[in-house]
Amino acid sequence: AVLEKALTSAQQIQSSEDKAWALSAIAEATSQLQDKAQAAAVLEKALTSAQQIESSGSKDRLLRAIAEATSQLQDTAQAAAVLEKALTSAEKIEDSSDKASALSAIAYATSQLQDTAQAAALLEKALTSAQQIESSSDKAWALRAIAYATSQLQDTPQAAVVLEKALTIAQQIESSDDKAEALRAIAYATSQLQDTPQAAVVLEKTLTIAQQIESYDDKAEALSAIAEASSQLQDTAQAVALLEKTLTIAQQIESSLGKAQTLSEIAQASSQLQDTAQAVALLEKTLTSAQQIESSLGKAGALFYIAEAYRKKLQNTAQAIALLEKAFTSAQQIESSLDKAQALSAIAEAWANLQQWGTALKTTRQCPSHDCRVDSLSRVLTAYVEWKNPELKQKEEDN
Repeated sequence: AVLEKALTSAQQIQSSEDKAWALSAIAEATSQLQDKAQAAAVLEKALTSAQQIESSGSKDRLLRAIAEATSQLQDTAQAAAVLEKALTSAEKIEDSSDKASALSAIAYATSQLQDTAQAAALLEKALTSAQQIESSSDKAWALRAIAYATSQLQDTPQAAVVLEKALTIAQQIESSDDKAEALRAIAYATSQLQDTPQAAVVLEKTLTIAQQIESYDDKAEALSAIAEASSQLQDTAQAVALLEKTLTIAQQIESSLGKAQTLSEIAQASSQLQDTAQAVALLEKTLTSAQQIESSLGKAGALFYIAEAYRKKLQNTAQAIALLEKAFTSAQQIESSLDKAQALSAIAEAWANLQQWGTALKTTRQCPSHDCRVDSLSRVLTAYVEWKNPELKQKEEDN
């Protein structure tokens, strides 16, 4: 009764901004109501008032408050009804940033629904609104939120449909970095799908769009996410096929650091494969590409991750040592003191993880700064303590 009276008073406020603040407070207060049916009724009335608010920012603020409050409703049907009306209101927001903000909040609230079919239907409507956003960055923002919400759906076929529609919209984004951000989010969401064949199909389409990105660094960002998502597939053959295609595209990247980033991610993904023989074959191809990187920093980074993949997955100490020696040689040629310090600290730690204590300590002495020596020695000593006391590392992993 108190909220109903407050709602009636708020509806009479003339200022859009003040009305939005008042209604937002009322929406937040509904989460404290024990009677969820009453809470839903109040939220629907608040939405009716939201349609009268002209200011984009004020409407966004109110819709975000309503969306958050809706996620507290226990009745899925009531929550879905409120969110659908919220979407209708969000569609009318003219400002791109405010519309993306409202859609993101509604998408998150939708991910909390227990009914997957209703959630998927709402997310598809949210995509329709996102497609109307003109700003590339704001469109990517909305797509990221919708992709995350989709990753929470339990029904893989419905989730796959939503993600494929999101891909169609992402393909229309002109800005390279915004397109890459959207693809990264979609790739992550795809990695959460339970149905491997459908996930592979979505990742294949994501890869096709990523290949069209003009900026090499942005392309590398998207490819890295796709490689990581591919490693989550349960079907090793499909995972390998996607990683090989990702590697082929990565080889065309002219940016040394961009190529190194993608190759590093492919190496890490390879270490997750169930089939050791296929992992070795993929790592060998990745190594061939890494050795062609011109940048000393990029080459050192890529070789480091490939060596780690050999150590972790294949337990091939000889190969890991050989690769680390090459990474060390490349690291010594890095001109930037900061970049050299980061590379040498990582390599020293890798030597320690291989129980090559003498080489690890020699590597720390090559550090270009006092901070680098402290950091690298700390890593080596930590590895030594964990090697001597394996229960400490197990405890850390458990936590």
